[in-house]
Amino acid sequence: MKLPPLRSRALRLTIAPCSHFCDRRAPNGQEKSIWINTEAFPKTLDFQYIKSNNFRVVHGDGVFGGVTPSSYITMGFYSERGSIPQKVTHEINSEGGLGRELERTGKSGVAREIEVEVVVDLPTARGLVDWLGEHVSKLEQRAQGSNDRG
Repeated sequence: MKLPPLRSRALRLTIAPCSHFCDRRAPNGQEKSIWINTEAFPKTLDFQYIKSNNFRVVHGDGVFGGVTPSSYITMGFYSERGSIPQKVTHEINSEGGLGRELERTGKSGVAREIEVEVVVDLPTARGLVDWLGEHVSKLEQRAQGSNDRG
C-alpha cells in the first residue's frame, strides 16, 4: 500500500512497537502509521472548568516532594503553624473559673501540615514552571510599579 504524499494540512502518526503497557503494535510487531486529515480539525476548542466535589482553597507556605520511582514529580504543599499542645493544665481560681496555665505538654517547634499533594509528569511540570514564571514576572512588575509610585 502506497501512502499519500505529506501535505501541509496532513498529520502522520507513527505507532511504535511497545514492550509493556501497550497493545497498539501492528500484528507483525512493526511500526504502523496512520494519516489524519487536519483540515477536518476544528479551528477552536473550548475548555470547561468544573470544580470537583473535593475542591478547596488551601494556603501554601512551601512545598516538599521530589521525583518518584515511576518518574513523576510529587509536590506536597504545606502550611506552617506553631505546634498545637497535646495537653494544657490550668489552675481553678477561687471563683471557680479558669486560672493561670500551669503546664503544657506536646511537641515543640513549627508544624508543617501537608494540605494537598500534587503529582505531575515531566511535560506538565515544564508547563507549570512556565506558568509560574509568567505569573511571578507579572507580580514583580506590579510590585515595581507600586514602588515607582510610592
